[in-house]
Amino acid sequence: MFLFKEDSGIHEILKQMKSHCDCVLQHELYRNDYKVISSDDKQMVLKSLDNTKTIVIDSHDIPEFQNLEKIANDARKNFKESLTKLEEKIKPYIQFETIKGWTFF
Repeated sequence: MFLFKEDSGIHEILKQMKSHCDCVLQHELYRNDYKVISSDDKQMVLKSLDNTKTIVIDSHDIPEFQNLEKIANDARKNFKESLTKLEEKIKPYIQFETIKGWTFF
C-alpha cells in the first residue's frame, strides 16, 4: 500500500475515520438541508429547504434516521479516538508534534 506497510493498521484506521466522517456528513446534510413535512407509522417525508428534492423514508428506516444525531455524535467521539490511534501508528512514518493551530471540533 502507498506510504504505509499493509500490516501497520494505518489503512484500517483511515477506513474507520472515513466511516465516522460519512456519518457526521450525512447528519449535517439532513439537519441543514431538509425539513420533515410529514411523518406517521409508515413513512417520513422530508423536503429540501429549496423545495427541489423530496426524500421518503420507509417505516423500518425511521428509527435509524431519528437516531442520526446520536450516531453523528458517537462518530465524532470515535473519530477523535481513531485520530489518537492514527497518530501513534503513524509515528514511524511522520511526526506530528510540531503541528499547531488546530483544534478538534
